[in-house]
Amino acid sequence: MDYKDLIEKLELGIREGNTKQVLEKVKSLNFEKIPRRFRQQLANKAWRSGGVKQGMRILHPIVYSEKALLRKDSSPLEQIEYSMLLQKLGSTKEALDRLETLDTSRFPQVLLYKSFCLFSNWSYKESLEHLNEYVSHSAVNDYQILVGFMNLLSAHLCLENISEAERVKEEITRLDIAAHKRLFGSFLEMSAQIEMLKSNNREAQKLLEKSEKALENESGSYLLFTKKWQAIITANESKSTKPLDNLKKLAFDKNHWETLREIDLYALSIDFDQNRFFKLLYGTPYEAYQSRIIKTLRYNKPLPERCQIDFGGVANFDMSQFKFEGAELSKPGQNIHKLFYCLTSDLYKPLRIGTIFSSLFPNEYFNIFSTPNKIHQLVNRARKLIAKENLPCHIDEFNEGYKVRFSSNCSISLDLNKNIPSQESLMWRKLLSIEQSEWSRAEIMEILDLSLTSSNRFLSWCLEEKLLERFGSGRNTKYRRLAKTNLLSA
Repeated sequence: MDYKDLIEKLELGIREGNTKQVLEKVKSLNFEKIPRRFRQQLANKAWRSGGVKQGMRILHPIVYSEKALLRKDSSPLEQIEYSMLLQKLGSTKEALDRLETLDTSRFPQVLLYKSFCLFSNWSYKESLEHLNEYVSHSAVNDYQILVGFMNLLSAHLCLENISEAERVKEEITRLDIAAHKRLFGSFLEMSAQIEMLKSNNREAQKLLEKSEKALENESGSYLLFTKKWQAIITANESKSTKPLDNLKKLAFDKNHWETLREIDLYALSIDFDQNRFFKLLYGTPYEAYQSRIIKTLRYNKPLPERCQIDFGGVANFDMSQFKFEGAELSKPGQNIHKLFYCLTSDLYKPLRIGTIFSSLFPNEYFNIFSTPNKIHQLVNRARKLIAKENLPCHIDEFNEGYKVRFSSNCSISLDLNKNIPSQESLMWRKLLSIEQSEWSRAEIMEILDLSLTSSNRFLSWCLEEKLLERFGSGRNTKYRRLAKTNLLSA
């Protein structure tokens, strides 16, 4: 097989928007027979056409190591592409850790890929430095510069930096943007966003109509973005959420979960509802987006650290303590508890396998041949628990991960901070749910169902964190809660 010719054709197909055909061709390859010198480029074409798992399988044999972040015999280019695949699967931290080891002066794409990792966590402000350096790098070609500027424009729009967005727009118009149909349609859509930020909806509508025409044969999410802004303009001008309701079905059919989040945000700006607001805020895992919600809706009331979201019933599912109607489902901090806590950190988007894995097993490296099965087995355990305890929820599986769906006869309690609490901090919260200020070791062991060894570890942690103080001696030794601690301490 002429792999060089194949790679050129796949690249052309991607630029022309024929990603479905590109992916089918990648899938038809015998991965084991691909010569090493072509693996990095084919992995690149795989993820850019939607075949992240295929890209992983192509690169895994030459990049992955169970015991080390970097394999000495893997090249920087192979590491770079593998990092992008990790990001696409949700293992953003591991991807960034790998990229941090690479020389950006020799490999400018590291800068672009870092920005993609930051985008996935809504860290657009942090991405600006990398993107500005990328578009001014001497080693990038004209097409790469165009891609860099498009991402820089997107970042400024998310940050609502109008003047900077207009500056970047001018830079893009100097490049051959019209020659790239999909990018040109996206450019028109982002130009419309600039006009919307300037309250010039009429001009924005004209640009969106041009974008829709340019993307009329596009099967991906690019056309959806255009339709999203059209619906938002119509909804705002009519003071009705109906256009957003119509958009919701299209977004769900496309599995575009961030658009569903945006729909709720703009619907709330038209018709505010407290419970929907709490679902949006406490069901969003990104601090930057939480700030955007508060800013957009001009919400200035105090926010509790934990909130109850009503799905139409009184039976409460407490994700922090892992209790249903007051009954504990397992010991706090066990993997099955962490899985539920992780999955409910985002009430809109399925969590990708890599995101779940890195949250539950932060000291391990993602392995495309074992990690998905490890997470799937844990999900099966969770589903058995749901059936056994008759819990009012289901765990749905999507191509990119898992999502919890709640029935209409319950409420859930979620933390505003989405970091998975340590097992010790969860036990601490449980201890403080008992209305007393001091305990003996025996009482703590009974309340938390701990062995002597486990209680030693827990008490040492509490003393180190200055949550408890020890007084008395011998059999009369007790532990007193310090005055400044509360249920959500640690």
